[in-house]
Formats: sequence, C-alpha cells, structure tokens
Amino acid sequence: MPHETYEKHKYMLHIKSKICLIFVLGIFSLCAKSASYYNDNDLPEDLPPVQLYDPYISEPLPPNAPEWMKEIVENPSGVNFHQMQQLYNEWRATDVNVRVKTIDNKLAVNFFRRWSSAYRKYVNTKGEIVLPTIEKYAAYIDSLNDRPKRARTLHGDAEMQDIWRNIGPNRTFQNDNGTIKRKDSQVCVFRIAVAMTDSATLYCGTESGVVFKTTDHGSTWKACAPQHAFGGSIYSIEIDPVDKNVVYVGGGPWLWKSVDGGESWSRCEGITSRVNSIRINPDDRNYITAACGGKDDNKNGNGFFISSNGGATFSCTLRGICFDHELQPANPSRIYVVRREERGAWTDIYVSDNMGMSWSKKELPVSFMICGRLAVSMAPNGEDYVYALVTCDRYGYDRGPFGGKGEPLILLSKDAGETWEDKTIPVTPGKYNTFSPFLDTDGGQGFFDMMIGASTQNPAHVLFGLCSLYRSTEEGKCNYRNHGIGGYQRSDWMHCDIQDIALHPCGDTWICNDGGIKYSRDFFETKGEDCYDGIYASDYQGLGVGWNEDVMAAGRWHNGDVVHAANYGEGNSVHVGGVEIATGYVMRSNPWKVYFSDASTRIMPQQMDGKIEEYYGPWFTGVKPYEALRINGEIATDPRYALRVFLQDMTNPQEGYLSYDEGASFQKVFDTDGEEFYSYEFARTDPNRVYISGTWNMWRSDDGGESFTECSAQPLPQLDGNMHFTRLTVDPNDEDHVVYICHDLPGLVSETFDGGASWAPFDLGFLKDKRIHQIILVGDEHNSCYVTTYDGASVYFRDNTMSDFIDYSSGLNPGARISKLVPFYKDGVLRMATDQGLWEAPLYHQNFIPVPQPMALNLGCGDLTSAPYKEVQFDSYSIVRQDEDTKWQWSFNPQPHYVSDATVRNPRVVFGNAGSYDVTLSIANAQGSASRTIKNMIRINGATSIDDERVGEVGIVQTVLSQGDNLEFVTSGLHEEATLTIHNLKGHQLHRESILGSGQIISISSDKFPPAVYIYSINTASKKFFGQFIIK
Repeated sequence: MPHETYEKHKYMLHIKSKICLIFVLGIFSLCAKSASYYNDNDLPEDLPPVQLYDPYISEPLPPNAPEWMKEIVENPSGVNFHQMQQLYNEWRATDVNVRVKTIDNKLAVNFFRRWSSAYRKYVNTKGEIVLPTIEKYAAYIDSLNDRPKRARTLHGDAEMQDIWRNIGPNRTFQNDNGTIKRKDSQVCVFRIAVAMTDSATLYCGTESGVVFKTTDHGSTWKACAPQHAFGGSIYSIEIDPVDKNVVYVGGGPWLWKSVDGGESWSRCEGITSRVNSIRINPDDRNYITAACGGKDDNKNGNGFFISSNGGATFSCTLRGICFDHELQPANPSRIYVVRREERGAWTDIYVSDNMGMSWSKKELPVSFMICGRLAVSMAPNGEDYVYALVTCDRYGYDRGPFGGKGEPLILLSKDAGETWEDKTIPVTPGKYNTFSPFLDTDGGQGFFDMMIGASTQNPAHVLFGLCSLYRSTEEGKCNYRNHGIGGYQRSDWMHCDIQDIALHPCGDTWICNDGGIKYSRDFFETKGEDCYDGIYASDYQGLGVGWNEDVMAAGRWHNGDVVHAANYGEGNSVHVGGVEIATGYVMRSNPWKVYFSDASTRIMPQQMDGKIEEYYGPWFTGVKPYEALRINGEIATDPRYALRVFLQDMTNPQEGYLSYDEGASFQKVFDTDGEEFYSYEFARTDPNRVYISGTWNMWRSDDGGESFTECSAQPLPQLDGNMHFTRLTVDPNDEDHVVYICHDLPGLVSETFDGGASWAPFDLGFLKDKRIHQIILVGDEHNSCYVTTYDGASVYFRDNTMSDFIDYSSGLNPGARISKLVPFYKDGVLRMATDQGLWEAPLYHQNFIPVPQPMALNLGCGDLTSAPYKEVQFDSYSIVRQDEDTKWQWSFNPQPHYVSDATVRNPRVVFGNAGSYDVTLSIANAQGSASRTIKNMIRINGATSIDDERVGEVGIVQTVLSQGDNLEFVTSGLHEEATLTIHNLKGHQLHRESILGSGQIISISSDKFPPAVYIYSINTASKKFFGQFIIK
C-alpha cells in the first residue's frame, strides 16, 4: 500500500471509530436519562470533569505477553488487582524463563512491574483500584511534607536531630582482578540543568524523586531538601538565567519552585500533569512556559502552559500532550513545541511567534510521528538551528514505558522551524544506518530514554540518544558504527539508556542516564568523566546484611548488584554484575561470601582492591531463591549450622528445599499443593522449629525443616479467596510466638503464642489502619519492636514502657519506598534499603542484655561421626551490640579434645571423642549477661576416639605440638608395607611417604605446617590407621 494511501486508510479508521464511539455514547445517554439516573450529562456544561491522579502511563501489550495481560492494556485501572497478581504468579510458576527474566520475557515482566508498582497503594480490600482525585493526592503529598520533623531526643539529648542518615551509595567502583576503577552504574538520573551564570552549579533529579545540587561542576552532589516528597519522579528542571537560586522542577504531576537554591519548595498552581520541559524567558524572567502531558485522558492537565508572574499562576494556550519545547536563543518570543493533538493519535511540531499565545503547525518530512524532543543551539550563527529527535509509528500503537516507542529519526531545521529535513541514514542492507540495531532501530524505550542537545560552540555538532548515545558533527548525520559513543553501542564510555543533557555556553556538557552523570569539556569528542558522587537515590530492590562483619549485598533496579563493606569506606559500593532483581544475600558461613541469583556467588576481598573469587558453581545452581517483584527473596539459615539453609525455589515456587551444604545440593521437603508461600524462618530458641507463611495458611516443622504440617488454625481467617502477600517473624526468645503479616490489607496482623494452634490480633495501636510492611522483634529485655508501613517511608517503634508506637522515621524522605529493613546488631543500628538509597539509624535501645546464639559456621548438621577430627569453626550468631565491654565464654559438655580459646567470639574446636555434646555460649556486657545452650548440637557415634596413650603399635606419639617440633609416628604394629599421608582439614594432601616395614620411627619436621589441625592416615593393603594432630 503506498505511504499516502496507508495514511488516509488509518485516518478513516480513526474517524469511523470516533463515529461509533459517539453513537454508543448517545444510546447510553438516552438509556441513562430514561431510567432517571443522575450522570455527567446532567451537569452544567461549564463544570469541568473530575481529574483523578493516575500514576500509570498506559502501554500497549508487549511482545510475548500472556493473553490475560490484554485486560490490563484495555482497562489498566479497572481490572481487579488481586486477580491480576494471581495470574502473574501462575504465569511465573509455569514458565522458568519468566522467573529468570530472559530477554524474550523482559518486556512483559517489566510491563507488569510498572503497572503493579503504579497502582499497588491504591488497591482496596476487594482488589479494586481506587484512584484519588488530583486534589486529594495533593493533600496527601502536602501531609507528607507537613509532617513534623519527627525528630526525637535520643536518651535525654536536648538537641533534636534526625534519626536516619543516608549511607550511600555515593560512589560506585568496579573491581577488575584487583584493579579498582569507577563504574557508572549507580543511579538513574532523569533530568539535569546547568546555571547560565555559573557553570559550576547544576541541579539534577532522579527517577525516584530526589533533587540534587552541585557547586563544583558535578564533582560532588548534595540532596536539596532531602525530606521533601515531590509526588513522583523528576521529569524536568530549569534554572533562572540570572539567579541560580531560583529553580523550577517538574516532579510528580506538578511544577515546583524554589527560591533558596533548593532548600525548600512550593507547588505552583495550575499545573496538574507531568511537566516534560520548563523554560524561562531571559528577557522577562517572570514569563515561565511549561510543556505538560503524560496521559491521553488527562484533558485538563495536558497542554502548553504560560505564567507571566513567576509561576504564581498558569494558563493553557494549547491543549494536547506536549512532549518538549524550546525558546529560540536570539528571540525567546519564538517557541517550538512537540505536541500531540488533544483528540488525535499523531504528533507534530508547532511554532509560536508571540510567546505561546497562538501556534502554527509545521510541515515535516515524516508521517505518523508519536513523540519527540527538541534542541536549539547557542553557538555563533546557530540561533536558527532546531534539532528534533522523534519517533514515528511502526506498530499501529504507541509503545514504551512512557509511550513514544517507534522508528527513530533525526530532523533539522536551519530556518527557525519553518522547514525541516530528515538527517537519518535509513536501515539499508550492507550499510550502517544512524541508530544501533540493538534496541534503537525500534525506538529504544520511547520517550522514557530520549535525549538531544546541540553544541554551544558549533551548531553542526549534536548529541542524541535513546538506549545508546550518538555524536554527529554533520548536522545530525552519522552512523552507529563510527559515531555510537555510549550505551549498548559503547558501554565503556557511558551507561545505557540516555535521559537528558545540560549545555553551558563555555562548552561544558553533562549527560545523565540510567547509571549516573558524565561530564565533558569537548562535547564528548573524548570519553567523559563520571560525575555522580553523592547522588545516592539508587533504587534498591533487595538487601542482605552480614552478622559479625559489616558487609551488605544488594540488587538494584537499572544498575545491577553491589557490595558495600565498612572496610571499603562508607558510601563506596563495588559493582558485581547482575540486572534488575530483588536479590542480595550475605552468607552466614563466611561474612565475605555473597550470593546474587542473577550474578552467582562471590568471595569478596576484605579490602576493596583485593581480588574477588567468583563462582558460578556449585552453589544455588539447581535451586535458587524465589524473588518476587515486590519482595526480596529469602535464604533462611539454621541458627545452629550455617551450611543448613531452607528456601523457596524460583523454578518451583510452591516447593521448599533444604540444603546441608549451603546450596551446593538440595532435597525437596515441602510442597503447598497449590498455595503460594512467601516467608519462612527458623526459631532461635528451638532451631528444629521452622515456620512458613502462605497466602492463607501457616506451616510448621519440628524436625529442622525435614517435614512440615499445616497449622490447625488460619492466621487470618478473614482473608478472601484472592492471593495475598504475607510475611512472618518469630520471637527470638520464644519459638511458639509468631507474628503473621498480610501486606495487602490495612491492619491485618495476627500473632500466636502456641505455635500456630490459635491466633489473636496483633496490637498495632494507632497503626491499625495502615498496611504493614515488616515487623522486627529484637528479643531484648525491653520487648523492642520495629514496624515499617507502606505509608511512605515510615518506621515506628514500641517497647514495654510505651502504650503505643512512636514515629521513628525522622530523616527519611516520606515519599520513598522501603524495600527491606535489616538490623545490624553488631554496631547497634538498623539498615534500610529504599528506592532512594541505603539508610541507617541507631537502635532505639543502644544498650541491652545480649541474646546469645551459638553457631557452627562450617557444618550443615551436628553429626560428626564420619569426621570426628574435623575442626569446627564456631561463631556468635547473637543479638548483641559488640564493643570493648562485650565478653564471650564458650563451654561444652562433655569437654572436647581441643578448644582454641573459649573466651573469644569465634573459637575453633576439635571434638574427637564419641559422645553427644551440648554447646553453651555466654555473653556479658555492661547491661548484664545471658546464656543459651543448644542440646546435642554435636554428635559423634561409635567408639571413635583420640587416645594419646595408644602409641605402642601404630600412630602418632604426640598429638599437640608447637611449630618446630618433630612429628613422630611409631609403626611397630605394622606387618606389611604402608603409606603415610597428612592432609589439612580442607582435604589437601601436604605430605606422603612410604613405610617399608614395622619398627620404624617416622620423624617429620613440622616447620612446613602452619598452626592448624591436621589429619594423618597410615594405610596398608588390609588395614587403615588414622588420627589427628594439632600444631599450635
């Protein structure tokens, strides 16, 4: 079909659909009136329709999406949320490629993630999505920002202070075989602007809704009003051309203004839609223009808006979705705008010569345009240059996270927008076209990743980007092979997904992307510099925290997996790969051993410039933890044995698996037979007790997770038949006390004091109307309890002296989303992962009596019959703040053969003799002392023993030696040739020699053996003698 005929055909289809819609609406109106029902048609014509706040940007159905997702596309806010969530879970359960998020399924998974993330907080108990009016949403954001500082006086300190503080990420590094270099995978920065009066001052805004400021060209950044909630992502920024302290920001569905350099913000009246661009007339700085629009049905909020009083009020002069606009540098009364018609599918470029009061549409060399961004040049002789990066319909509908996904094109006007030419090199076999065939020839992610900027030195030079970045020195003409300089086309220069650009007349250029900010002094003729230090608002999806070492492992949206450690320096993170998963675990067997489901297992170095040991096996190769879109997965560890772990399988999410070797092998021990489950935990006081929370039921094990039975009573019998996310927590001092949380419904938390036989409502106090996210029971003598909610970033605390919870959120941005709260008791702090970085707060009670817990780090069970001489590495898995006053005491009954030091936190022990051993850990500090005994923690069956007296026939003379002493073996009991071998406890052979006959005394110097425990073996053809010795 010829191009012109195709365009007319689509236009006629569009007209026919409108006629049908008018006819249907007319019939509906008549029927409604005849039934005497009150409806909108009875309202006065001049009464504007109610505008709802709808955070979701509608998208078409992505490729490879299941059939049920069509319901979301057709009616995003009208479907039942619980039913869609259940269908999504069933889809994941039946397709492993969905669970691991392969490239074929990524678009559909991300589509559902964006939809569910947008609407989750607006779901009622029936699963209906109930959206607030824009006025109610504004009142809600105002209530967040009007909250008192919520600061409290810590332990009688008269000076009020914030409780929470950010701890990163401030800088991100990559460890390349011990060589440290910067990595631009830290934070998704949506928009950036530079002050015209001072190239050192810039502002930027993140996807997670935080504005940052720099006064040193981007070397360091600080958050502007870090506790201010803008109501959503930052979509645009503009700085006053004279006063760099006057800043306008498009945040959420509003325009915000600051007159004090970002220290405080006020909302401008008259703007109620996503602000895509803001400009200030340099000839009259009170004249502010804004291009707005995000949803087709937001008729009041979409359009081109003008203020003549510095943003106090705005009026609309052009309806429709306005994607971007620019002022002509030499004549700011001339304005260019990319605008989609109010009731149309296509987008055009319009020009105004009277400051936006009237408009004329310009002829373009392309058809079916769906969105675009603009750039003008401040270069000499470049005042009439206007560039446009646009996308045109290729699919028959608008695609991408913000729409606008289609065939990309570069347009140029050199006569101030009057005429345009297409500079795109089309896709032609055997030739290199403009855009990379990897994602960008299809438009990348549409308007979500779309940037263009013209040089301030030479108007023929232009930078533009979608998922990759391109640089042209020929007025937009270039090819991806020779001129792709970032993103997927050249990742060593710049992170993918290009968002925005800031240009200063001096020639300095900054580009922001999904990983951070790059700075260039030569318009990126050479590789730019990383400039994101201090922009901490990274979207953390998961978080694992070490126990006795300050190590954190976390998976993040857009920027993969990172490891933080106190030894690396606060705010520093090491990037270790990965994609966009709610993952990150610090293993209990080794505090430097971290695991990510999308990036394998790594043994991290204790110093940042050490070498990382990377293992794609053997751990978690067959079974991986289930990680949902909204919750970090779990690996539950037996409090006695660090190698014994339980988890829900990603491949079979209704099944539970137990491992005795920390994930090297698994055995299936649990199956719900159809019910989803989400949370599981070993009890500290009786680690044979394990609990699992499901959608409606709870299961219990009394044999360490080898078998489970369903509890007789449902924790929350009032739950409906829909799928609900749940979480449980077990009291550290009582294996029968369990708290059970339903995430989806307000105030639904119950507790049992008899191991699940009966349930009662958990006392939430004034939190009874809030949806509960997480509850932490510390187990101290104060009965300390922390609660997080879905009401912004909110943390609450209560102890046994309080009648109700107190707000413990001061310092947090109330608009942030909490992913996970984890205590790090060693330092007496709470750690929190949010979509605005990592945060830390002191425990309310810094000092408390310890809650001891002995753990064997290198065991998966307590049976040492087959290895009685194995050196067991014990450590404290206790709830205790560790300082110089903390004292440790270990005791064993009966006494083992060897204990390295019973007064340290982590002794090494060799048991040797047959028997059943009780292990006791006692801890004392300034507040008091406590002990915990694990009965029968170590078992050695049979007559195996270490006997120092049995040396007359075959064996070692002395079992405990100092380094330098000779090892002596007697062989008088041998009657044939034999072989002597010595191994360390890892099984490595260190010595081997032949023994030719009996009667020999074999003497070996111990100089070559460092202090440790060793195993010797003397083998003949018919007999085997073995034992153990220790070198101190």
